[in-house]
Amino acid sequence: MVLLAGCGGPVTLPSDGIVPDAAQACRGVVADLPDELSDQPRVEADGAPGAAYDGGITVRCGVREPAALDPFSTCQTVNDIDWYVPESAIEDTGADVVATTIARTPYVELVVPGDLRPPAAAFAQLTDVVADNTRRIGPACR
Repeated sequence: MVLLAGCGGPVTLPSDGIVPDAAQACRGVVADLPDELSDQPRVEADGAPGAAYDGGITVRCGVREPAALDPFSTCQTVNDIDWYVPESAIEDTGADVVATTIARTPYVELVVPGDLRPPAAAFAQLTDVVADNTRRIGPACR
């Protein structure tokens, strides 16, 4: 989860699950992340490559493929970008959403707290960032 570093300090994006050399692969993603996501302004962040926004929304680039992702997993396709969302987050509409791009490299993770759901606006806003700065490595959603 996201940790706040002191009063008014930067949000620390956790580096657990980040692949080696992610900073290089994610340079374009990080540079192109918007100043506002789902009507939440961007806040100062450090740690893993990515960005943080008010309300607890985070974007991390260079995460590993989700361990629970398998050939039978469902995915959400928004503007030709495929996102894996765990079934538990789909079923529990109050749960935090941890969505990860699939079939693209580097992987990009979006976290939207339950009280800011649905994540559809954030998915749509990240479409161009992901399309322009990642490479498709597999087939689209089934």
